Amino acid sequence: MVTERGDGRSKDPAPGWGPEDESAVRAKFGQRLVKLRKARGWSRNKLAARLGISRQRLTNWEQGSSSPTLEMLLALKRVLGIPLDELVSGEKEQTPGLSRDERIRALQHATELLKVLR
Repeated sequence: MVTERGDGRSKDPAPGWGPEDESAVRAKFGQRLVKLRKARGWSRNKLAARLGISRQRLTNWEQGSSSPTLEMLLALKRVLGIPLDELVSGEKEQTPGLSRDERIRALQHATELLKVLR
């Protein structure tokens, strides 16, 4: 049963979405955040300082006991240098590859530019 808050919005973010789902999402996000931080060789202290937050707050996100606000998600994406959807979902943005003809044209263009610059 979905109940409403005083402002007319439901307490449940989506039908069929329960506390265990939210907990699992926070845990996955935390694991992803640890992986991204460690891939850069950063300590919790370093990432927290870059975000302007306490190390404990970052630890809570990484352990899944709390979630960052939208404002902090945007700060994370900027500091980590990744798209927001990759930060949140873990899925890298797929960019379509160039066709063979497009690669040839790009190489020809680059070659022409190098000739001009020499």
